[in-house]
Amino acid sequence: MGCGEMYLVLDIGGTFVKYVTMNLEGEFLSKGRKPIAKEDLNSFCEMLFSVIEEHDLNQLGRHCNELSGHG
Repeated sequence: MGCGEMYLVLDIGGTFVKYVTMNLEGEFLSKGRKPIAKEDLNSFCEMLFSVIEEHDLNQLGRHCNELSGHG
């Protein structure tokens, strides 16, 4: 896949982190959710990075330095 053709979208809520991978046409390719780790910041970061690591970042634009956030 070329640069920026897939996106990992995260919705960080109070109970769950919900996530989807999408293509440029807005089609959902995969989706899931994980409970928020509320013990401490380190646990939360580990849970969040585990979501990111489950996806192939080479297809998500990492090699293009195109990581961004929108809130």
